[in-house]
Amino acid sequence: MSPKKGCDHGQCGSRTVLLDGRRHLTCLSLAVAHDGSEIVNAAGLGRLTGDA
Repeated sequence: MSPKKGCDHGQCGSRTVLLDGRRHLTCLSLAVAHDGSEIVNAAGLGRLTGDA
């Protein structure tokens, strides 16, 4: 995942991932709260669809 500057408020969506199959804004949560969850970022989406 490449680093991106977001809006710091969760409005731009630049830090959106799939968290256990559901869209989630990672900039608004602590990583430790999702220990053990399946996380797919933008790079991983290509692998899921076969575009990578």
